[in-house]
Amino acid sequence: MDGAVVFPDACSARAAFALGVVRYRCLVCNRVHTSGSGEAERCRLNLSVQPGWGQTRSAGPYPPTMHFPPAFLFAAAAWDAWWPGPPSGNFEVPEWVLALDAFAPNLEAAFEEAVHEERERQKRCQAMAWENHRVFCRWMGALRRRRPPARIARLELITPYPKRSGYYVTPAVLPPGWGESYMKVSAERLWYNIWTWVPGNSLLRWGASTPLIHASYSEYEFAAVFEVPVGWSRGYLVCRERYGEAPVARLVHDSTPEDALGRVGELQGIPAERSPV
Repeated sequence: MDGAVVFPDACSARAAFALGVVRYRCLVCNRVHTSGSGEAERCRLNLSVQPGWGQTRSAGPYPPTMHFPPAFLFAAAAWDAWWPGPPSGNFEVPEWVLALDAFAPNLEAAFEEAVHEERERQKRCQAMAWENHRVFCRWMGALRRRRPPARIARLELITPYPKRSGYYVTPAVLPPGWGESYMKVSAERLWYNIWTWVPGNSLLRWGASTPLIHASYSEYEFAAVFEVPVGWSRGYLVCRERYGEAPVARLVHDSTPEDALGRVGELQGIPAERSPV
């Protein structure tokens, strides 16, 4: 005998797997696997896509993708931490299911128990996702009432590694349970976010040749400026976002950073406050 086991029902299989390592003969491939070793991953996936298993995700809708304007892009760090996204579309059966006896008369009941277990887990995940969404939206509401909603604690505009450039933000109100006082916004993420607000322009790729040279929060607005190569000269991608209004973003040619800020939007009378490096 090879010492491999199979189980007649869900209760005995689950209990054995909870007690320790199990050598079992697989329901899918008929080979011997050792529980927890990873040997059975392909078999789990193969069973997961068979008819009936993929229809177990009945918990309902999850929160949608969140899109942030540039002034509140720092909040994406909190949302990413609280809500990494919905689970994958495939239901990966628990490994103990593979150790069931294919000839057990009550195999259907064991399968149904595994499906019920997955549905309950999905309901818990969904409830947690929506509770995180409620907490997050209350925090965002508090931020939107503050002027400014954040301040830049440190700029990292010129570094040997462009991917690390950006700035650290201290929110006016920290999210509940947040362990850090700072939130990082990368220059790359800000670049692509701003381009969603530029009308009628083809997207330019971000890179070392398009450095972030200014970012600030004032009492009235958020402002950011990127330097952009335009032929043999330089231009500027400028964004100004007056709190409570849609951001205004433009690609400005033949200018200086200060003049470019003044030529974007209808905020010329409001000075752009430069944060200390």
